[in-house]
Amino acid sequence: MRNRLLHIYVRKCSCCVLVFDGGLWYKFRVDDTLKGEFKAIVAAPFFLIFLRPEGRIYTEKKDREMARISTKRHTASYYRQLTDEELLETELIFTGDPTAQLGVVETMPEGAEFDRIVNRYKSPDWTFCVFRRHRHKRGFTVRVTSGHLVLVGKDCGKDYTGEDWGAFDADFKYAVQRQRYLRWSGKIRPLLPEILDALRGWEDTAWKFNKQKFHFRQLAPELFDQLATAAGKRNGQIKIEERRRDLAAEARRAEKETRSNDEEKNSKEDDKPIYTDQVVWSGRIDGIEYFWPASPLSTARKALPELKNVEQILSKPHLTNTEFQRCRKIIRDQARLLEECAAMIGASQRLCRPAMMATIVEFANWHPSIPGSFELQEGNLVRLKPKAEILKAGGTAAPDLEPVNALLKALALTEEL
Repeated sequence: MRNRLLHIYVRKCSCCVLVFDGGLWYKFRVDDTLKGEFKAIVAAPFFLIFLRPEGRIYTEKKDREMARISTKRHTASYYRQLTDEELLETELIFTGDPTAQLGVVETMPEGAEFDRIVNRYKSPDWTFCVFRRHRHKRGFTVRVTSGHLVLVGKDCGKDYTGEDWGAFDADFKYAVQRQRYLRWSGKIRPLLPEILDALRGWEDTAWKFNKQKFHFRQLAPELFDQLATAAGKRNGQIKIEERRRDLAAEARRAEKETRSNDEEKNSKEDDKPIYTDQVVWSGRIDGIEYFWPASPLSTARKALPELKNVEQILSKPHLTNTEFQRCRKIIRDQARLLEECAAMIGASQRLCRPAMMATIVEFANWHPSIPGSFELQEGNLVRLKPKAEILKAGGTAAPDLEPVNALLKALALTEEL
C-alpha cells in the first residue's frame, strides 16, 4: 500500500483511522480535527497524508500546508558515475553542525526537486527537518535542483518521497561503502609485501616448534592433555581437585537440625556424609598458549598463498565491492590466525624457563591420572617411570611479529567498515 490514492471516510475515534485495503485493515493515527471525506495518500507504512478538496495537505500530527516533494530518477545514480579518485575526494560523512554548511536553507525552495544526497550527518544539537515534521540529530544533507541544500531526517526522506527515496539512498550507501573500501585498500596494500616476506621465514621456525611440541606429547601424553585442557581457560591457572568428605558442611547441617523442631527433617538421609570437590593443589603457568590446538606450521603455509592471492586481486583496477569485501575477510582471518600462532611460538620460551618447568613437574607428580614420576634435571623435563626419557628444554625463538602487528593495526583502524 505505497503511493496510492484511497477514498476513505474518517471517523473521529480515538484519533485513529481504519483503512481497508487488499483484504486487510490498517490503523493510522490522525489529527482529531479531521472529519469527513478525504483522499489519503499512503506515503509509507503507518503514515498518511490527507488531501482536502481544496488541495491543502494535512498530516496526522498538525494542520499544516506542505508541498509534496518529487524526485528525479535519472540523478539517482550520481555516485556510481564517479571515478574512484573522485569518490575518495568526496566528503560523505559530516560530523559538524549541519546547519553551518554553505547553501543550507530551512524551507524547501518552491518548485525544487531532490537531486542527490550530499552527505550523512550526526549533529551534536537538535536540528529541524526541512519538512518540519520533527527535530532530529541524525539525517541527510540533500541537494535540490535549485542548488540549495536541505536537511532531511533519516526517516522523513522515505516518508515524504515514497519509493523514489530508495534509489537515492541505495546510490549513497553504495558510495559510502565504496569509499571506505578504497581507503582500506590504500592502507593495506603497502603492508602486504612486507608480511609475505616475513611469512617465508616463518616456516622454519614453525617447523622447530611443531617438532618440540610433538616430542612433549610423545613423552607424556597424559600430562600434555591435562595442560591442553587447562589452556582452554587461557589464564594459565592449573589445579588438582579431589572428592573428599566435607566435615565442615556436615557440622553446619547438624547445627541446623539441632535448631529445628521439625522431626521430618531429621531423617536417615540427612545423616549421610557430604562429599565435595576440593582443590588440593594449584599453580599458574606462564606460557600456557604453548598448548593451544592450532598448528603454526600449517597456518603459515596456508596464509602465504592466501595473502599472495589477495595482493594480486588488490593490484587490479576497478575492483567491485564484493571483491573488496572478500579480500578484507581473508586478510582479517589470516592475520588473527598468525597472531595466535606467533603467541604460541613465543610462549615456548616462557614455558621452558626453570621455574615454569618446576611447576609442571610438581603438577605431574601430584595429579592422580598422570602415570609415572617426573623430575627436573638441568632445566630439562625427565620422566623416570616407566622408562627414563628426557624432554630438552629450550623454547623456539618467536618469529618476527612486526609485519603482523602492522597489519592488525591497519585492520583495527578500518574495523568499522
